[in-house]
Amino acid sequence: KKPESCLDINQITDIMREEMMHFAIVANVLNALGGHPLIDHKDAVPVYPGDLPMSIGGQRVELKQMSIDQCHVFMAIEEPDDPIARRPHPDQATIGDFYAAVIDKIGELGADAFQSPSAPQVTTPFFPLLQPVTDAASAVRGLQLIVEQGEGTRSSPLEGDGTGKLA
Repeated sequence: KKPESCLDINQITDIMREEMMHFAIVANVLNALGGHPLIDHKDAVPVYPGDLPMSIGGQRVELKQMSIDQCHVFMAIEEPDDPIARRPHPDQATIGDFYAAVIDKIGELGADAFQSPSAPQVTTPFFPLLQPVTDAASAVRGLQLIVEQGEGTRSSPLEGDGTGKLA
């Protein structure tokens, strides 16, 4: 019998789908601002080992075989803004801090920043929560959805989102 704490293939698939929806939300925000997602451009491919924006997680990220040490790196990256156990460095940036900075910048830019979208918005019945981004309010809603789904949520991961799943 496998330990209950192990993820099964359905949980991993759910996580993958949620992360792809987050990716599409960010692409919609960028398109709405007149930008162009560059996912296959040499300048968009991260260099490893390397740091994340704002030194999120406070560690260099490497691509290597999964291990307890590698798991700790990913846990530091995904740590919520208000973790159950305080992180060793309270001033260390989190993914939530990064999204908060982006949301603040969108608020500063305001409606004028959304006057010249560069491409259509991605929507699909596969992701019913994926909505078009047409203005600052819809951009903030999309980014807040990412945060609420665990990327820096201020609630306990044990509280989940009301669906019976962990945050």
